[in-house]
Amino acid sequence: MKALRAVGGLIALFTGYIGIAVVIGSLWSLAAWNIDIVDERGLEIQTVSGILFLVLVALFYKIKGSSLPEAASIRKAQLSDIGKYALCGIVLNLLLVAVLNLLPSDITADYASNVSRELERSMAFIIILFYAPVLEEILFRGLALNLLKACMNPYAAAAILSLLFGLMHGDPVWFAYASVMGMVFSYIAIRTDSILPSMSAHFAFNATSVVILFL
Repeated sequence: MKALRAVGGLIALFTGYIGIAVVIGSLWSLAAWNIDIVDERGLEIQTVSGILFLVLVALFYKIKGSSLPEAASIRKAQLSDIGKYALCGIVLNLLLVAVLNLLPSDITADYASNVSRELERSMAFIIILFYAPVLEEILFRGLALNLLKACMNPYAAAAILSLLFGLMHGDPVWFAYASVMGMVFSYIAIRTDSILPSMSAHFAFNATSVVILFL
């Protein structure tokens, strides 16, 4: 029964997230009378739909007599953990850069092109530095991980969600390293019983990417 409830909750969670994004994208296209706006303004649409998703989830838990922070493990954490795992995020990003530089260019060409295209869009840096670490940690390492932990080993749950996290990023290279990072962030959340340290690691990882682009 617990397993069915957890799987049902997980399906509802991601269906809601994707459904809201589809609705917002459709309304944006209708308002602009341009179907290509979804691709051109993808990051903005993602931001608006993500914020709306969090508001609706917060309302859902409030009606249930709970709260979003409680459901997503948004708990106080030791400052030493936040700092330590932020440093971990920086180191992991530098390791990723080293590995990518060792790969043949034909493997990383599409990835580099996708990254460049995303960074050229408005609001890109705000989304990369703030929106992504907050929303993705609440969704994956908070809400979804807690749902699956109720019916299986925490690290098995983390492995499943890490693959989903990788798939969400699309590009094969992105999928590979996002899956690994998803597992690392999940480990941090499980070990500290809070997603604040995993948010700090995620923020530091993304911030390092932005800094490297300007070097």
